[in-house]
Amino acid sequence: MVGLRWSEVNWETGRFIVHSPKTERKGKAKRFVPIFDLPNLPLRKYFDEAFFENTIENEDRIFP
Repeated sequence: MVGLRWSEVNWETGRFIVHSPKTERKGKAKRFVPIFDLPNLPLRKYFDEAFFENTIENEDRIFP
């Protein structure tokens, strides 16, 4: 989670980029992950909370 950046969150499509060094050599250096709002996986809640309550001005990292 530390490497997540606001510039890699696409609010319009509801997706964000996850970098994967482990699979990079197989041609899969990153993947696009949906921001689900499901009961068992409330990612949207955490993204909204981090964006609206914890964002530091001029900081691209979500969790600095």
